[in-house]
Amino acid sequence: MRIQCPNCPAAYELDDGRVPPAGLSIKCPKCKTPFTVHRPKPGEGKAAGQKVPLHGTGAPPARPAGAKPPAKGVVPLPGTQASAAAPKKPAGAVPLPGLDDEMPAPPPGGAMDFPPPPQQPDLDAAFASPPGSGQGSLDDAFPVPDETALTPKRELGETDLAPKQFAGQGDTHLSAPPADDGAPSFDFVDPGPARQPAPPAPPDPPEVLDFGGEQPRPSPSTGRAPPPMIAPASAKADKKRPAFRGKPSLLRPRNVVVFLLLGGVGAAAALGVRARGTPAGLFWRNNLLAVSRARPSTATLAVVAAGQAKLAQGTFSSAREALGAAAQLLGSAPDDDDAKAFFVLCAAELKVWYGQGGGDWDQAKRVVERIRGNAAPQNRARGAFALAVGDTGKARQLLSTLSESDLESAWLFSQALTRTGDVQRAAQVLDRGLKGENAGSPKLLIARGMAAKALGALPEATAFFEKALVAQPDHGRALVELADVKLLQKDTEKAAQLLDKALGQDARKTLDASEEARGAILRGKLLVAQHHGKEAEAAFERAVQLDPNSGDAHAAYGAFRLYRRESEKAQKQLEAALVLDPGNARAFADLARAYLGTNRLLEADKRIQEAVARDANDPQVLFVQGRVAEAIGKQEDAYKAYEKALQKKPDLAEALIAQGSIWFSRGDKQKARERLEAVLKTPSRTAREEEAAGDLALDLGDGKTGKECYQRALHLDPEDAQAHSGLGRALAALGDLPGARAELESALRQVDTDAVLHYEYGSLLRRIGDGQGALSALQRAVQLDSKDHRFRARLGTLLVERKEYEKAEVELRGARLGNDRYGETWFNLARALAGQGKLGEAIDTMRRAVEIEPDNAEYLYWQGLIYEQGQQIQDAVESFEKSIARNPKNADAYEHLGQNLNVQNRFLEAVTAFKKATGLDPSRARLWAQIADSQQQAGDLDGAIASYQKSLAQDSNQPGVWSRLGIAYKDRGCTGCKNRAIEALKRAEVVDPKDWVAHHELGYLYKDDGRRAEAIAQFRKYLNLRPDAGDVETVKDDIYFLQEESRRTP
Repeated sequence: MRIQCPNCPAAYELDDGRVPPAGLSIKCPKCKTPFTVHRPKPGEGKAAGQKVPLHGTGAPPARPAGAKPPAKGVVPLPGTQASAAAPKKPAGAVPLPGLDDEMPAPPPGGAMDFPPPPQQPDLDAAFASPPGSGQGSLDDAFPVPDETALTPKRELGETDLAPKQFAGQGDTHLSAPPADDGAPSFDFVDPGPARQPAPPAPPDPPEVLDFGGEQPRPSPSTGRAPPPMIAPASAKADKKRPAFRGKPSLLRPRNVVVFLLLGGVGAAAALGVRARGTPAGLFWRNNLLAVSRARPSTATLAVVAAGQAKLAQGTFSSAREALGAAAQLLGSAPDDDDAKAFFVLCAAELKVWYGQGGGDWDQAKRVVERIRGNAAPQNRARGAFALAVGDTGKARQLLSTLSESDLESAWLFSQALTRTGDVQRAAQVLDRGLKGENAGSPKLLIARGMAAKALGALPEATAFFEKALVAQPDHGRALVELADVKLLQKDTEKAAQLLDKALGQDARKTLDASEEARGAILRGKLLVAQHHGKEAEAAFERAVQLDPNSGDAHAAYGAFRLYRRESEKAQKQLEAALVLDPGNARAFADLARAYLGTNRLLEADKRIQEAVARDANDPQVLFVQGRVAEAIGKQEDAYKAYEKALQKKPDLAEALIAQGSIWFSRGDKQKARERLEAVLKTPSRTAREEEAAGDLALDLGDGKTGKECYQRALHLDPEDAQAHSGLGRALAALGDLPGARAELESALRQVDTDAVLHYEYGSLLRRIGDGQGALSALQRAVQLDSKDHRFRARLGTLLVERKEYEKAEVELRGARLGNDRYGETWFNLARALAGQGKLGEAIDTMRRAVEIEPDNAEYLYWQGLIYEQGQQIQDAVESFEKSIARNPKNADAYEHLGQNLNVQNRFLEAVTAFKKATGLDPSRARLWAQIADSQQQAGDLDGAIASYQKSLAQDSNQPGVWSRLGIAYKDRGCTGCKNRAIEALKRAEVVDPKDWVAHHELGYLYKDDGRRAEAIAQFRKYLNLRPDAGDVETVKDDIYFLQEESRRTP
């Protein structure tokens, strides 16, 4: 068939047998236009023109006469064959790889049609050599890429020579163009067996087979036209088309230079903009351009000098006077850089030293932008402003070169260093500033004293504050700071004098509200140390009123409330403090302790973590971290936190005591004792630390040491309710119950809202035997703090002892919800359930109590009692034996063990258990009676009679014992034993007229002696007491027999 390009006049011959049913997409070699060729419909003739056989299918056709030879350098098209007489290719012609090779003859069989369904056409297969041929294929000519221009790709078998048709391009049948003798023709041979498709190549652009720019010339002959050739590039073309140099690179020298220039320009622009906030000005215009600055007038210099003298005094009133003068000066000379600098300096110092803002500070923010000069006054003002807004880095940079030039610069630079934590260097700067004419400056002396106090050098700080007071005796700030140092030195008397003077009428004029509030805080601390709680509370209230925006005031007031164990009130103050000052680590720690006081463990844990994040080196913070960890059950973490606190402060008594408590809870009393001794060796302890040491001593059973600790705490703070409570517990441990009661009542008179005090008081009254008083105190403790499981557990215990089992069960179940690891709760709940007859649940509950405290002898003893009540004799015996192993001094455990051994007929073992009980409690008369019972059951009648006699010698009014002695005499059967038996049984009748055993035995003894009337009387008494006895009929028969005998023989 003849095909023609739809875009140009090029026409070609193509065997229609090579076209698959789905069509073949090709690209015109001349204009590169893609189009699709389809088979002609049946009945249509082939296009005009002679079919050109491929190489190997027939003799090569002769070239028609007059045919022009092929152009030089032309490459034959695929499927064509140059004739033998074809001229040689010109030198320099580039052959198309794989197309100049001669193609072998196809195998027999001719062309092969593609069976349906249509497969994708494969031009590689169309041009492939027949099997067995030694000739290479197009794949051999292009060995590297698998995807070539002849590789089939899509549904219509398109290749790079014939890409996929575009949307909207239908399947059109191209009619044969007019015959063109010069047009080249194509014929395709049978491709033979199709090869397996090559694996997909990377998604690179496919190689396109491109032909030379020359159009194939028509051949004059009827034979095959010469194939088109790619002509060699001419010299002119070589000049126009540069050689390929690979991928373009951004790292060419020219590009690098451009990039560097652009980067330099950008950096210069950025630095110039940033210079706007420096003395150099925007784009360094103050340095590059000459700033016209008039010399300040004499009046301006005089006002500035007078204002600086006011600032040097270091009082609030003098600073306000300096700011007023600066404002007037600025109003008269608004363009004077010295006036602007001095105004900014005064406003910034008020902001730094006193936290003063307002309209003056807002104006200073605007004025500082208009300062243009770079002299020392202007840079000092900029540094002060930076310090006031919190930019300490910039402040240090601006003030470092000015610190030795004048007093104000030295003070400002020291404040910048202090705020960045470099207190040591700040002290050095102030020492240099105090040389020469500024040696008596109160402002520098006070700053130097505060630096010494921060470094822990209290005597040195005292000396500096005293020098400041020598220069200005009524300096309020110096008086307050010196009073603070005296309080730290425990010199409360001197501190009180200084605070009275500082808050007096004369010195108070030099203070602002924040300084006066600080004085009130110190007075509150002083009053606390002097044990004046009411006055201290008023002082802290005054501080909060004076400076409600002071985080320190709220934090100090919260710490006071925490000291008074008023946890809820402490929470309010401490939360307010943290809103105002979120960086106060100590306030976070105090708030965590307040949350512990109200049993809010999750909030306490959150707050202490925030405190540690802010200051991980504060030993007090680390100690509170341990307290919180211990409260939530992380004992190991608590011990580690205490250890870290001791590394920071080895004599921290609270941490040592806490570690001792942990060792005690683990059962290591030796290490707990070592921690207590270490605490007692610390040089000075607070009342709280003495109380904690006393608590540990009581835990260790050392009531004497505990009493001494609480007495020292009361000496330090006679109004300390906890010290009174602790002393009461110590006296109770020493057996002085009346003295213990008096101390606890004294504590309750001071603090009636402390649930712990009521709990301890109720526990003491329970021990004394005042059940009603104990009940009231414990109910009050639960009312004050219903979340503390200890209070409910102790109340439930008291109700169990009062046999109010249902109420006890309610309280104990509530306590168990609060803490399911508290053994006392489970133990008494089991007793309450057993008292209601719920033995199954009681046994399970008691087992849980024993699991929590497996070495608690009391729990094991009561477990045995519940087993005994449930008739689980063997379990009862084992529980009593375990209890005795842990507490061999429990006579009750031995007694119940003997009773259960009797039930198991282990009489001799029972005798041994009872005798051990009598050894522990010889005055218990019934023990000898039980020994006698076991001996009698074992057949030792003599031993039984002796034991009964010992029992009755201690208590002759024991019911039932005389009866058992009479039975023993009767069974003994010795001479006179019968009379002794009758005497014993008569005594039993006197002791207990309802002793039916005595009546029964006397009846038969009288019957044997022939004392019929007396026997009948005893039998009738027996029947009256035991009308449902099993031997009623027998006794009645005996009565009848005795009556008949009496009639027959009076």
